[in-house]
Amino acid sequence: MNAQRELLRHLTLLVLLLIPITFASAEEASNWEHSFDSDASFASKYLFLGQDLSEGKPVIQPEAGVTVNNFMALVWLNYDVDTEVTNEVDVYLQYGWELDKLSLSPGYAYYEYPNRDWDSSQEILLDASLDVPGAPSLSYHYDFDAGDGSYTTLGFGHELQIGSAPVSVGTNLFYLKNYYDATGFSAMELNTSYGHPIGASTITGSLSYFPTWKNGDFRDDLAVESTWLFSINIAQSY
Repeated sequence: MNAQRELLRHLTLLVLLLIPITFASAEEASNWEHSFDSDASFASKYLFLGQDLSEGKPVIQPEAGVTVNNFMALVWLNYDVDTEVTNEVDVYLQYGWELDKLSLSPGYAYYEYPNRDWDSSQEILLDASLDVPGAPSLSYHYDFDAGDGSYTTLGFGHELQIGSAPVSVGTNLFYLKNYYDATGFSAMELNTSYGHPIGASTITGSLSYFPTWKNGDFRDDLAVESTWLFSINIAQSY
């Protein structure tokens, strides 16, 4: 019950932050750059930092967000197809800066786990990327609540043409530091994806392989198995 009240408090905060947008004058609104985005993914399983959180079963993961000037608010859900329940709700608040070729986006995240015997948690985070060849990116999350630790993702990507089709390829490396008492490299992701616009929507198919190896705390009972992930995403922007 306390967790539900905490989630309600954060959602109320999100609504309060968006009220000025709703009641702004037409002249004020015309000076704001804004967009509304929604998408949904069907994935063969729910992998988080390479770790399987759905016991190999498929999931549906919808999200919706609003961006006003540099401020973004987003809600993301995980629906377990096998158990037919929603077992994760994430709320993100972020602010973005563009500094020449460098993009920075600090923020806050709240995680709630309905239908799971897990404690809710909170994080501060920073996403950074460079608009240079190789598209290097770094995402750092510090959990100051239930997780009591941090995790970092280092990524690289490239877009290439195969015939007339633009195909994206990339890699991500996941490192945890005392996150839920685990330290080490949980996995690497090797990813390829292809997006195709259809009307106002974009459909993207993605295939990833997650190689893992024994290191740090990720061995014995905590060892993570190498695995594949397939997903289809349908996205719209307004």
